[in-house]
Amino acid sequence: MNPLLFECPTTRHPVAVGLRIDYASMRNVQPVTVSLICPRCNEAHAWQLHEGWIEEPPEPERAPAPPLAAWSPCRESGIGDQESGIGNQESGIGMKMF
Repeated sequence: MNPLLFECPTTRHPVAVGLRIDYASMRNVQPVTVSLICPRCNEAHAWQLHEGWIEEPPEPERAPAPPLAAWSPCRESGIGDQESGIGNQESGIGMKMF
């Protein structure tokens, strides 16, 4: 659940009205009027629920992805070594060129 915000008509700043709601609940709530003394301008305001919005939580900061290592299927199969006549010496697999 996230804070429900409205815009102060005097200052145009967002005003939290002390309600927390999610999207599913907001769609299912009957039309309602929210009235309060605005903490921004100290005037009385009344808003319809559909005039408000739900404050989204900030996106978590993600560490940058590590750089990808150069990979080639030819490196693992020894195909790139065919020209030089060198096979995969460690596994005992060699490629003969005819």
